[in-house]
Amino acid sequence: MEGVHTFAHPQFGTCLAASTDFAKGQVVLKEKPLLLVPADTLVPPALLVLAARNSLGEPPKKVFRTALVLASMHPDVCSSVLKELFVPDIDQDPSLQETTGYKCSKAIAGAVAQWQSIHANELLKGLLAVKANAHGFEGGQAVFKYGSKLAHTCNQPNTKFKSTDDGYGCLVAVTNIRKGDLLTTTYIAEEHVLCSTPARCEKRTGKHAGFTKKSSAKVHDCSAKM
Repeated sequence: MEGVHTFAHPQFGTCLAASTDFAKGQVVLKEKPLLLVPADTLVPPALLVLAARNSLGEPPKKVFRTALVLASMHPDVCSSVLKELFVPDIDQDPSLQETTGYKCSKAIAGAVAQWQSIHANELLKGLLAVKANAHGFEGGQAVFKYGSKLAHTCNQPNTKFKSTDDGYGCLVAVTNIRKGDLLTTTYIAEEHVLCSTPARCEKRTGKHAGFTKKSSAKVHDCSAKM
């Protein structure tokens, strides 16, 4: 991809860096989604009931929409998408199983797998990958070949994600970026962006988050200065 390149970071895994200088306000990257979960994806009421029996409270429809989109994909296509994404390793960090995000995803994967007669473990892998890599997109969410490889930071990121009217995802420089700089963004919901850095760290790495700081190769050191 012109202007950016992937590289293996010793701490954060596969990341994205600038291949040239970018001025503040300049578009760093523009690409179509690898996987799009539309906001209007219909969730059958019977599925909500089925999952609620095995989860905490009412399962979020956003995760249901993602599961239904993944279940509708050809297995080979779904596999090729997941190969481009960071997938949280539950075996490497068993504490992930105690997070609300994991429990909810597992319950929904089981319900949709039963509904569609597919393998629940593969569906759960897809749900975790989307949760760790997705950007908000036109009211729904989407993952990208390059845009989903940015490291998260709870400090000031050097890019901001936005969707365009013609169906692309864009990363725009919010500071001047030099060639070779690690590209960072925030995967925290918009309503938490104005919180203090400690509060944002808690939203990203606390017990109610999907994943802990240590488990996600996408999470940049929350205390590091840019």
